[in-house]
Amino acid sequence: MCSSPSLPPSADCSPEASAVDGVSGSGDRLSRALSYTRSARTEMFKRNAASRTLRARESGHLTSDSYQPTHYENTSAGVNSGNLHTEGSALTPESSYQLLCETQPKQKPVDPLTSAPYLTMVEVAIQAQDQRHSQPGVAHVPGDHRDTMELDLSISRQTKENQGHGSQLEAPQRPILSSSTAKSSASNTTDMFKQPDTNPITEDQLVNEVRMIYAGLVMVERKCCEVDKQQMESNATLTRPQWQALISLHRTLLSEHHDFFLASQHPSASPVLKQLPAKYTMPGRMWRHGIQSFLELFRRRLPESREFLLNFLYMAYSMMTLLLESVPAFRHFWIECLGELARYRIAVEPSDARERELWAGVSRHWYAEGATHSPGVGRYQYQLAVLARPDMLLQLYHYTKALVSAQPFPRASEGLKSLLYPFDQPIAPQPPSLLGLFLSVHNTLFKQRSSERLSDYLWKTTYRNLVLPMIKFLQSLQEHAQGKNWQGQMGAQIMSCNFAAVLQYGEAGTPIMKEFNQAKDLGAVEEARHYATNIWQDITSRGEISWFSVEDVVAGVPDRFSAADKQASALAFHSLSVLLDQELESSMWPSVHVSLAFIWNLALRPLGMQRVESVIPWSKLVRFLNGLTRLKTDFNKIESSRFPLEEGDMRYLQEDFVIGGQSWAHFYYPDGFFDEAPSEDERSNSPSFLHMSSRQHRCLWLGVQIAQLGLWIEYKHPRFELTKRACDLDASAVLDMPMNDGIGCPHLSNMGLCD
Repeated sequence: MCSSPSLPPSADCSPEASAVDGVSGSGDRLSRALSYTRSARTEMFKRNAASRTLRARESGHLTSDSYQPTHYENTSAGVNSGNLHTEGSALTPESSYQLLCETQPKQKPVDPLTSAPYLTMVEVAIQAQDQRHSQPGVAHVPGDHRDTMELDLSISRQTKENQGHGSQLEAPQRPILSSSTAKSSASNTTDMFKQPDTNPITEDQLVNEVRMIYAGLVMVERKCCEVDKQQMESNATLTRPQWQALISLHRTLLSEHHDFFLASQHPSASPVLKQLPAKYTMPGRMWRHGIQSFLELFRRRLPESREFLLNFLYMAYSMMTLLLESVPAFRHFWIECLGELARYRIAVEPSDARERELWAGVSRHWYAEGATHSPGVGRYQYQLAVLARPDMLLQLYHYTKALVSAQPFPRASEGLKSLLYPFDQPIAPQPPSLLGLFLSVHNTLFKQRSSERLSDYLWKTTYRNLVLPMIKFLQSLQEHAQGKNWQGQMGAQIMSCNFAAVLQYGEAGTPIMKEFNQAKDLGAVEEARHYATNIWQDITSRGEISWFSVEDVVAGVPDRFSAADKQASALAFHSLSVLLDQELESSMWPSVHVSLAFIWNLALRPLGMQRVESVIPWSKLVRFLNGLTRLKTDFNKIESSRFPLEEGDMRYLQEDFVIGGQSWAHFYYPDGFFDEAPSEDERSNSPSFLHMSSRQHRCLWLGVQIAQLGLWIEYKHPRFELTKRACDLDASAVLDMPMNDGIGCPHLSNMGLCD
């Protein structure tokens, strides 16, 4: 269960600010905020297995007092992301759902805010509640198939009969779960209490309850659509009571959704009933009509709407944290909503840097939480890239991963283009930084990702904008890798960005991405290994070796490999070669782990591997692996075909969350590996020395998996050796970058192991 981070209370963002019926002094609000605990807030929302509707039904009436503003706890903190993107939200899922307000016959528009009395918007909600307990069912509204809830319960009832539970339970007096007052035990020797009596609820009662809730929800939803549309088209200034009425209306819609989720996800509900929220896209409708459209109205009316925007944000945030705890079936959606609400909070603080930084923290927390358990969702990576400012390496890493994730997010290419735009000029005469050189190289590769062959003019331009920065980057990388301040995860992120360049930044039409997408259809890794073995046998039987020279890398000779393929491959594996030169320095292990995972997964795609095999520093990899075997090693673990899972704190490595979710890592991790993954905060607090043994065995296990193909390296217990193919690749391929203007590249030739 995820807990929401807490925001230090302040005069502007105290939980008491959520009350729309008045504003008291900041000191009084602060004291109330401190006394209002999370448990109290949860108790306020808790329905005790009974919906708000039924409690009102028992009392026999509903009044507008039931919808008075409630005080909520401010459980958020954080944001530092620049201007908020206001284009269409990525949260609303694509579906066949049509806006309810657009399906109704057009009538003469009436502005409920100017008609007397303006509080009739709240009365709409009261009418919806009255309808829910005055009708046994829901009438069909012609022209709108979404006004009724269609249920086919025959399957679930038949299943219950087969299980011996088909008998009709006696209908209780109350249609929902309730508890009698606990009575004290008559025993004189103990203070034990008897178990309270409970009345079971039947499936028919749950169905009727869901239908009635949905009828009221549709009525309020339609009114919200109508009012939001009218106010977006109007420039009239709203009074304080009118803002309060709007907030009350949207709060009512959120409460109706909350009741619907609780009833449909009740433990006694049938599978058909539990599938209704997904069938009717209820999470997306709640976000779109209950929150997003209203927030856009607030944003357009800033700064006059600032106070009311804060009130609504705190209320919506509290509702989402409650749904996160009580309706876990849509956990990923609630997490993304919480991250989006935190980003909206930035728009309210355009000048307060401290407040923006606080809300940046909470937004990053939620998106990182989603990315931890769903690493293949590129949308999370895109949002993390937006929030990563001003860390440009972290931005590049998240943008590139969003493009090559298992579920890519194409809009990230626009963000990546904006990030790289300042590096569109030739390098300056003064020595640039490692990061500046790295971004300059990626800028050129990103622009040329779909080029097949370079003209003479582009050859010279590429040499100036790509080759020279690449040489200087490799020199700078070598200097930084030898320093004491080198961070292992920095190297892992650099290699991840480089491998995204090898995959042409997720460009769908490129041959290498097509092969990766086709490989997903193979299913299990054993099937992929069998497929790859057959293809490689056919390739080796023809004696085909796919080396290419640096001149090919720069000029893009006319063959089946594009210029972009060769340029990106040269960057990726020359960088790996530089890091492998650091012998067994443990800070380099995360980078090598990421690289070995990429090489093994690429080896299972033979056509893609042919594009890069000649620039992989096989001899240095063999030297590195043999160095690891000299440490304390469990050879049974590395020689097993099963993924080497560890227990406890050593189960997850930091770079697992770099590798996980990438389209090229499809066959690496076992199913469900990230289900119980620790949060980002928990990972950062784990001492790194606990993971050294796990990282060592992962690298050796990957080496054994690559050796089983018998193409480049061989494993003969307890050592690794180069194959003749790898020796031929090292001897025939020109791996050194050209020497010009006195600028050389680190030596990348083989280490004499082929003699």
